[in-house]
Amino acid sequence: MPAAAVTWAAGTPGRCEPAIDIALGLAQFLDRERYLEDWAVTATTAVHAATGLGDHHRDGAALNNLGSALAEVGRFEEAITSYHQAADIYRELSDHHGEGKALNNLGSALAEVGRFEEAITSHRQAADIYRKLGDQHGEGRALGNLGLALIQLRRPGAARAALEQASALFVALHAYDDADRVVGLLTTLNDSAGSRRG
Repeated sequence: MPAAAVTWAAGTPGRCEPAIDIALGLAQFLDRERYLEDWAVTATTAVHAATGLGDHHRDGAALNNLGSALAEVGRFEEAITSYHQAADIYRELSDHHGEGKALNNLGSALAEVGRFEEAITSHRQAADIYRKLGDQHGEGRALGNLGLALIQLRRPGAARAALEQASALFVALHAYDDADRVVGLLTTLNDSAGSRRG
């Protein structure tokens, strides 16, 4: 039903902007309730509407949202394309926060398809952007994702450094759920190192 409403609104003169905003607003609900195909349809509709309007800011947001929807349904290569396009648009607009978010998401999608070196580059770029913006939570998330990609590449020292930085940022922000996730990765990393020695 949400997909049909967004599609109808996007096709109605004068309603494209609200359709895009509704699609972006519905994303969290559709994800949480696991209406993943509806999410992919509404996100695709939002991209077409934003592109048709020539609204680059909404286009970047819609593409980032589409990437997330596609990643959730396992369409990682398409998600990677959407995230690349979103990052490029945000860069052109000098929207550094949007660029950091798109790059962090891009890194996660790249890791899903085993492109770990590219994932590491994307996560490092995102962490650098967030650091320059003073967004410690965003930086922590990018560093946590960087650590995970480094674990996959069996680079435990670099992974530990990234995860410890992420944990310190989350603890300083009292973001304990995020800190717990990172500490869990550190524990797994330490257990793995211990089992190889023992």
